[in-house]
Amino acid sequence: MVAFAAACSTFGGDDSSPTAPSNDASENSRNGDGGVVVGRGSNLIDIVPLERSMLTRGTTASIKVSIARKGSFDGAVIITVRGLPDGIAAKPLRLESPATVGDLELTIASSTPQGDVAGISLEANPSNDSETAIAALPLLVRGAPGELDTTFGTDGFADTAAVQALLMSQKLAVLPDGRFLVFQSTGLDYGSNSVVWRFTAEGQRDLTFGTGGEVVVTAGYIARVFVSEGAILMFVRGTGFAGPFRVQRRNFDGVPDTTYGVGGEYSHSSNEYQTQDDMVLMPGGATAVVGSDGFGTPQVFWISGAGVADAMVNASAFSSFNAPHAIASAVGDATGFVGVDSYGGLARVQRAGGTLDAAFGGAGTGLLQMDGATGLALDSKGRYVIGGSMSKELLTVRLDEKGALDPTFGKQTTPVADLAPLPIVVVQKDDAVVQALRELPAQVGRCGLVRHNSNGTLDTTFGTNGIAMYTIDACRITDVAPLADGRLLVAGAKTFRVWN
Repeated sequence: MVAFAAACSTFGGDDSSPTAPSNDASENSRNGDGGVVVGRGSNLIDIVPLERSMLTRGTTASIKVSIARKGSFDGAVIITVRGLPDGIAAKPLRLESPATVGDLELTIASSTPQGDVAGISLEANPSNDSETAIAALPLLVRGAPGELDTTFGTDGFADTAAVQALLMSQKLAVLPDGRFLVFQSTGLDYGSNSVVWRFTAEGQRDLTFGTGGEVVVTAGYIARVFVSEGAILMFVRGTGFAGPFRVQRRNFDGVPDTTYGVGGEYSHSSNEYQTQDDMVLMPGGATAVVGSDGFGTPQVFWISGAGVADAMVNASAFSSFNAPHAIASAVGDATGFVGVDSYGGLARVQRAGGTLDAAFGGAGTGLLQMDGATGLALDSKGRYVIGGSMSKELLTVRLDEKGALDPTFGKQTTPVADLAPLPIVVVQKDDAVVQALRELPAQVGRCGLVRHNSNGTLDTTFGTNGIAMYTIDACRITDVAPLADGRLLVAGAKTFRVWN
């Protein structure tokens, strides 16, 4: 089978001339002119079938091509490519005896359209035989890391235009099969409604979801969404940031899971001073709603995976603790959660008993030297990644499970001009860290992402020197979801996907 080597060199290659796309009518007929290529062997050789290769725009790439020699044939074989579109060119590959494997080099212009390229064939011609072996060469042209993926949705965007005029926020949830949900709230008030839509993995509306393709969540602002235990958990906040809240559990088709709580939800009538700032997920579908008493003291409402008061914590399933400020962002782990306030104050709270974890930081709390902490995420090794700012620079910090600075990552400062972090930090499957950015002063059409490698260094292959900016009408990022293939799903005034 094919082994594909992704190239990192710049478009252009060396000075030798690549083969140009053929305009010969007979060749176009044979290649299908963008249609299906029917492979065939010759009496001397066969081309081993190829899997689809991915080519990055603006690079030179090599594809490993293998042939099978028949009988005693030991002559040279010349391999060429036919049917290439404008923007892609290939050099002929010559295999001298007894070679059966070689690297076919292609150059891909930065202007080449993204997407699958059909109707391309490899033709292998033995030097002493007039019969040519043919095989299909399936290709996908992708964008550079951080570039908008225009193969997604329509020209790169999912169809979420129906409620754009009423949009207040968008949240994302990616389902195990690659489909995803978009949650849009029409306001911050308790009387506002939220709309949930389901999309295919490629960004097309799924009209079989709910009623006419949507589910309406009445009287609530969806502030956080998780996929857990084969269902969707939604944190539905009340008036503004204070007052009552609900946790709803729905099946993937949008129908309430009536085995959870009462009729599919847990509800709590907080007083007008209590705030609920975030919800964290723990094993078994248990959750904790984190906020404050309205006077700066952090507090937690603990909810079991069945949607009732969590008996693992205490009789009231409620706890409060001393920490520098009210927690703004939190992330759950195996036995509790870590929260961070907007000034870099940290606390780790245990689910068992609802108390501070004395083994974390200093008696369960800590303080980072940051001007402001904006986001928090957990990586594959149980380490905590915090994004924020310091002295007008982006600051990214990773802590170990005990709250100590991780020396393999440390504190990473990124000088940026007129950019500020948003409260969105995600960790990809390779433990790379992605933060969302906004432009200062606020510009309606500019937003971005910054990516750090797992060792803390900027990923300079991503965007321009680690930062990818997007000029999109009403561009504001409200959520980012890592996908299994490494790409990123981004929500805001529009929902789009970017290449990894």
